[in-house]
Amino acid sequence: MSTEPIATYSIIGTKVTVYSNRLEIQTGGGLFGKKETIAFRNIASVTKPTMLNRLDITTNDKKTYKIALSSSDLAKLKEQIESSL
Repeated sequence: MSTEPIATYSIIGTKVTVYSNRLEIQTGGGLFGKKETIAFRNIASVTKPTMLNRLDITTNDKKTYKIALSSSDLAKLKEQIESSL
C-alpha cells in the first residue's frame, strides 16, 4: 500500500485522503470517529447529485458512500477518482 497521500480534502466532521490505490474517509472525531477505506478497484460509479454539494460513491457490493465537501473540492475529488478507475 502506498503511504504518501496524493491529496487531502476536509470540511468540518469529514476528511477524505486520496492515495494512488484507495480513498480513506474519516467522519466524526475523537472516540466516536469512523474511518473507512475504499479501494479504487471496488468503485462501481461516482455521481454528483444535482443541486447538492455531495459526491455519491457506489462500490461493486452496492454500498453507497455519501461525501459532503465544498463544491471546488468535490470537482477535484471526482476528477481524481475517475482518472484512477
